[in-house]
Amino acid sequence: MIVYNQERYVAEAVESMLLQSFPDFELVVVDDGSTDRTGEIVRGFHDARVRYMRQSNQGPSAARNTALREARGEIIAQMSGDDVSERDRLARQLEHLAGRKDCVVFTRTVVIDDNGQPQPDDVFGPVRGMEDRPREEILHHLFTMGNCLVAPTAMGARALFEAGGGYDLLLLQTQDMEMWTRLLLRGVSLETVTDPLFRYRVRAAHGNLSAPSGATRVRTFFERKRLLHAYRALATVSALSAVFPEIATLGYPLDESLTPFYLALVAIHNTGTNRVTPFFGGDLMYDLMADEPFRVRLQNRVGFGLPE
Repeated sequence: MIVYNQERYVAEAVESMLLQSFPDFELVVVDDGSTDRTGEIVRGFHDARVRYMRQSNQGPSAARNTALREARGEIIAQMSGDDVSERDRLARQLEHLAGRKDCVVFTRTVVIDDNGQPQPDDVFGPVRGMEDRPREEILHHLFTMGNCLVAPTAMGARALFEAGGGYDLLLLQTQDMEMWTRLLLRGVSLETVTDPLFRYRVRAAHGNLSAPSGATRVRTFFERKRLLHAYRALATVSALSAVFPEIATLGYPLDESLTPFYLALVAIHNTGTNRVTPFFGGDLMYDLMADEPFRVRLQNRVGFGLPE
């Protein structure tokens, strides 16, 4: 559990874990430099399973990485200090995981407000309906639409989260989306328990780190554009077409050596809700056209040149 200035909610969050029907766990709470009573409240729980540690404020990626380093278990379940886990959350997710080391299991959520009241179903609507989709479909959704998974519900083998150095310290708004993209591109499955076993709190007055505001929108734009470069790992036509079957309708012959060109076109022509994607595609196209050997090959093989 990572916490930061959540004195109003953290007691309920911790209690929801200590009351789990599956009792054999440790609760590693990393306080990312809170300036309120969050730490005092957590230290007030006298349960041997709770381990509290404090660090200077460094952001959610650094806090998650600290928790990963400190955790002693082989299975990691994530949590935040203003959310609530239902009593059977751990048990149900462990049952779904069933010892698999190539899978991260999420759970559906109920969105609640500051006072714990459920919010309309259309809040965070994209999260719903993604249960057990093929990894290619989830990759497509992340690229064209945006994030569709609730990070604090994630459970999986610690090795999966630690691979590649853990969470990207440079990302403040999209570190979870970057992690899911990286895992999917490595062949990891992301699955979801269909019952709502988690209450995700959307706080008023931009209380969540991810809440929309001018500053977060700007930072999210640049972070998403940065993380979309990971899709260049789809380096063959077959790998790219598995995620983006629409490349067959772009109007150009498919040539193995031109794979990043098709990715750029898919991005430029994206009409989904991830409005950053076309800007990524434009940047990629400029980079490709600035590469003279690639530009000549592109012109010779599919008839796309500087005029186009």
